[in-house]
Amino acid sequence: AVRERSARWIVTAAYSDAPSGVTKVELFVKRPGDAVFALGATQAFAASLSGTRSFTYTPALGDGTYAFSTVATDAAGNVQATPGAAQASTVYDATAPTAAAGAATHTATSPFAITATFSDATSGVASVALWVKRPGDAGYAQTASYAAAGVPSGSMVFTYAAALGEGTYAFYALATDDAGNAQATPDTAQASVVYDVSPPTASASSPAYAGGPFTVSVPYGDAASGATSIGLYVQRPGDAAFGLAATQTFAASLAGTSSFTYTPALGEGAYGFYTVATDAVGHVQATPAQQSLTFYDATAPSTAITALPAYEPATFTLSVAYSDAASGVTSVTLYDNGVSYATQTFAASTGGTRTFGYTGAGGAHAFTARATDAAGNIQAVPATQASTTIDTTAPSAGVTGLPAYETTSTLALSVGYSDGGSGVTSVTLYADGAAYS
Repeated sequence: AVRERSARWIVTAAYSDAPSGVTKVELFVKRPGDAVFALGATQAFAASLSGTRSFTYTPALGDGTYAFSTVATDAAGNVQATPGAAQASTVYDATAPTAAAGAATHTATSPFAITATFSDATSGVASVALWVKRPGDAGYAQTASYAAAGVPSGSMVFTYAAALGEGTYAFYALATDDAGNAQATPDTAQASVVYDVSPPTASASSPAYAGGPFTVSVPYGDAASGATSIGLYVQRPGDAAFGLAATQTFAASLAGTSSFTYTPALGEGAYGFYTVATDAVGHVQATPAQQSLTFYDATAPSTAITALPAYEPATFTLSVAYSDAASGVTSVTLYDNGVSYATQTFAASTGGTRTFGYTGAGGAHAFTARATDAAGNIQAVPATQASTTIDTTAPSAGVTGLPAYETTSTLALSVGYSDGGSGVTSVTLYADGAAYS
């Protein structure tokens, strides 16, 4: 049958009659869905022994097969017997065929397969073309074609080699049918394949010291298919080797950071970590060396203040000894009567002494010191570690009265003194404004 996508056809009828000549030709048509032929058109003309007549026909019932036959009548009135079957048929097809490309979303091998499925229920598919947009390409280009030979539906597997290396290859398939209808170009890719031959990367990062559960951060990356899982490995105090501690899986991601909360189960000591990432095509990162180390220290540091005399002036110094055998002390805070007075911070040190200069008001003062270590452990509030009383009131002294005149050059003088605070420790006698004794 003839395939036609035009909505107006020419049906040509050849006729002949040797004696009297043909005077009429009738065109009969059986349309899609019709049970029998029906008269479609008639042409009458002067008797003619032979020739052709052309009928213009418009397919009124849409896509499908239109069958035709003709019956001639001659000048003597003889009528041609009705033909037992169609003399000609035309498949009317005004609908474009469809084709769609499909493939795995990720692959680690090249070449890889692209399957194009196609269909056209009326005239059948004549050909299917595969188009590709490679990494870095501005647009699509045809890369392969397949002759379908008018079949109504089917599929074709194209083999494609990723010539530009890793990245995303986008595809669509376009079909043309036997009537000449061509599928419209789609707005977007019908299939996209990420070609990836490189393993992902990931690296563990953890604090140098911790006093409790802590976070292990893991930046990761995979420029092609994206990472889909990360395994965290740990070597604990006393372990002979690393072991898997936890795994996180997620939708394919080109780059990001995962976070693991780790609780040290074997007590104080060093915990080493590394991570292994897997990408969407199944590449697994090579096992790395240790990537980070955290020292777990759950013991608070300690301090001691050197004893003070019972009384001090308004300004004096205090000496604070500190110690922490594990992560080391990083700060010491001095408290006066329970109120923070001053803090000194410094590089982690397992032991030493810090000197604080102090100026305070008169009265009793109780001192304590609290240390913080590199793991964040803070010393509990201790009992009073040193105490003193600040005495800012001067003592008094006076000479007992003497007679207006004395008969000797040697005198005995009586000096009274007092101090309500720390007590008098010396008395100086002045004569005529100059120190005498």
